Amino acid sequence: MRPLESIKHVQAKRGIVAPNLGFRKQLVIWGRQFEDAKILEEKERRRKRRSIGGVAEMLARVVKLDVTKKTTEIER
Repeated sequence: MRPLESIKHVQAKRGIVAPNLGFRKQLVIWGRQFEDAKILEEKERRRKRRSIGGVAEMLARVVKLDVTKKTTEIER
């Protein structure tokens, strides 16, 4: 939920809520910091997934080559 959406949500539950301008600004700043951290976390997670995927592909190729060699050795 975004900062200003959260204010609307609270106001819908409790009509007397009227945060001042300073609080709203701080809430927006906090929300941006949270979003930035969330974006960085997602980028890191994707980077890790790519590197794991790259290793998995390499291992699959090695296993495939080994299986091919074993089949060839058995046929001889």
